[in-house]
Amino acid sequence: MHRFRQPLLDSDEIATRSSTDYYLFVPPGEDERLLAEAGLKVVRVDDVTENMAEVARRRHDAREGHAHAVRHIEGDDAFAREQRFFEVTARLARERRLFRPRLRGAEARSALGSDLAQLAQ
Repeated sequence: MHRFRQPLLDSDEIATRSSTDYYLFVPPGEDERLLAEAGLKVVRVDDVTENMAEVARRRHDAREGHAHAVRHIEGDDAFAREQRFFEVTARLARERRLFRPRLRGAEARSALGSDLAQLAQ
C-alpha cells in the first residue's frame, strides 16, 4: 500500500502511478489500523520511500539506455507508458507526496490471547 502525503496527488498522477498493477492509496495510519482490526500489532514502521524513488529512477534510466531494443520488444506506446510510470513514481517519492512504509514485527494473537506467530522481526 502507498500512503498519501501533502500536497495531494492529482488524477493524472494517480492514473499513471496505478497504471501497471492494482494499487491501494491510503491515508497515513490506515495500514496500522487495518492490522490492529485484524488482531495484529505493528512493532515497527520503516520509511522506504527513498528506496522506491531510487528503484524507479534506476529502472527508468536502464530502460532509457536500451531504448531501441526495449521499444522493439514493447512497442513505442508501451515503452512511453512504462517510462512515464517510472518518472512519476520517482518524482512523487522524491517530493514526499507518496510514502512507502515497510511494516515489521506484527504479532498475531488468537482470540484466547496466545501467540500464533511472530512475523518479520
